[in-house]
Amino acid sequence: MVKRTLAIMAAGMGSRYGGLKQIDPIGPKGEIIMEYSIHDGINAGFNRVVFIIKEENYNLFKETIGDKISKIVEVAYVFQDSKNLPEGRVKPWGTAHAILSCKEVINEPFAVINADDFYGARSFRLIYDFLNTNGDPNTHCMSGFTLDRTLTENGAVARGICEIDENENLLSIVERTEIKKDNHMVVYRDGENWNEIDGKSIASMNIWGFKPSIFKKLEEEFPKFLQRNKGNILKAEFYIPSVVDTLIKNNEGKIKVLKTPEQWYGVTYREDRDFVKNAISKMKAYRLKELVKHFQLEGKFLKGIGHNSGHINDTFVIEVLNLEGRIKRYIFQRINTKIFNNPEKLMENIEKITIHIGKKVEALGGDPLRETLTIVKTLDGKNFYVDEDNEVWRMYHYIEGAKTYMKVEKPEHMYKTGKALGKFQKQLSDFPVEDLYDTLPNFHNTAMRFENFKRALENNRAGRVDLVRDEIQFILSREKDTRVLIDLLEKGKLPLRVTHNDTKFNNIMIDEATDEGIAVIDLDTVMGGLSLYDFGDSMRSGATTALEDEEDLSKVNFSMELFEEYTRGFLETAGDTLNKEELDHLAFSAKVITLEQAIRFLGDYLDGDIYYKISKENHNLIRARNQIKLVKDMEANMESMKDIVNKYR
Repeated sequence: MVKRTLAIMAAGMGSRYGGLKQIDPIGPKGEIIMEYSIHDGINAGFNRVVFIIKEENYNLFKETIGDKISKIVEVAYVFQDSKNLPEGRVKPWGTAHAILSCKEVINEPFAVINADDFYGARSFRLIYDFLNTNGDPNTHCMSGFTLDRTLTENGAVARGICEIDENENLLSIVERTEIKKDNHMVVYRDGENWNEIDGKSIASMNIWGFKPSIFKKLEEEFPKFLQRNKGNILKAEFYIPSVVDTLIKNNEGKIKVLKTPEQWYGVTYREDRDFVKNAISKMKAYRLKELVKHFQLEGKFLKGIGHNSGHINDTFVIEVLNLEGRIKRYIFQRINTKIFNNPEKLMENIEKITIHIGKKVEALGGDPLRETLTIVKTLDGKNFYVDEDNEVWRMYHYIEGAKTYMKVEKPEHMYKTGKALGKFQKQLSDFPVEDLYDTLPNFHNTAMRFENFKRALENNRAGRVDLVRDEIQFILSREKDTRVLIDLLEKGKLPLRVTHNDTKFNNIMIDEATDEGIAVIDLDTVMGGLSLYDFGDSMRSGATTALEDEEDLSKVNFSMELFEEYTRGFLETAGDTLNKEELDHLAFSAKVITLEQAIRFLGDYLDGDIYYKISKENHNLIRARNQIKLVKDMEANMESMKDIVNKYR
């Protein structure tokens, strides 16, 4: 995975605002404004966040936002050094110095934003796409806003007004320290006079995309800044626009201006807070209302509510009022096309298998609307909608009277999960697997994963090989295990089946009245695979006594009780569809999938943590050791595991 960083400047004092505005709640659930930016940045493709803060605010930022997002994206903190400020100065040196503070922790193309500004999703996508497609190390970019979309009703603001050539290259930025609305005009102060300025001018709002070469320029310019401002050392600011201006004039680089259609919102003044809060809420509600109009809703739109499920797709619950005066709900999702880059084929897969399952359910007198996902078509009969920003949206009927659980709370949960997934496989056992598109090719090809690991070992990109000799030897000594299932597949002894490929516990809808597993959800990874992959991955993630990043290995154990409960449920519903080789290797599949995950974690550690998101030092190594401990437990209990399978087969 290519690393792209979002750096957030949050070391300012907020003097005009009257407090630490970066962590002041704005959203309906207490969200702070930078949560919106982080959300939009991650959706655009950024997979690392660096907070630039004052050291004394570290604990406050970590508790308010850092710990929350570290579960889904890599997080780092940089202190904008205020220890060496001259006596009498309380503020750090400014935005350019904030970026310079990151030179030791950012080595890749990165975006930089203010913590207290709302930029809109399209502004982030413009920068991310530019950083990913422009290979010139000295060509940077910025999202440029129409000036009249950046002003507050509560006072004058400073704006950098951009001059741009015919190729959208930045020529200069003129800093206007006081710009405000005046009736229907936009005006700026020039000495004692207020002059009109074109409201359609392009303004810089400190959302930039830089290549790592910018650090060299910042290092060159900072001493010059200090020298120039010896007489104003208590108030002078080292701003990004001044460095950019010098870069352009010296022909040392270019800045591409990416014009964004978004409305900027910010909390320059405390009076702005309520306005921004209401504006963001209305904007998001309006957007949802407009988007769902393209689908065949059975009622009048009432509201859309964000749903915190998963970290790949954006999910909302849509409520409408139907003709009977009752509220009907739908699940509405934005498909993350950075992960699933062929949404047409993805949705074709889902439609095929849900129709197939629905027919099976109906034939047995069941309710397809509750026992499988049901796609809601667009007005023109398609199974997804592409908006003006090329974002892809889909809708399902909401499964009422059921819920998911994030973790196994009692052994019966494993039995219910095994039973539900076994039923899912049985329902699809006669589906022609060749009719499905591979959404993630070779996803569970353990032999291929092992070869990738050997390359990581040989390359030793992060220089870590000598630190993990024991773990490396453990994996290398089990090379033969990685080929067992692949060889059986190639020999025709294991059939290629329709499999889910993401069999974690919270992908099962549990009926609230009967406690039965009624539907399998999150079908994006359904494709051809081995039944053993699904069973094995369920054991890896469900039959363990600890989370996969638990550092205390004494707490990491493979639970034979949970293994038996799941096996009992799975074979009760799917057992008669499996052949002898599948049943013979059911216990082994738990070991080999866990070994596969250990291989992937340790390989990423050797590569320098470029694929999996990490939130602490040696995170991937901790995960790898965790999985290795489970493999050892399974090996020690393999005969007992086989006995349990034989008991229920």
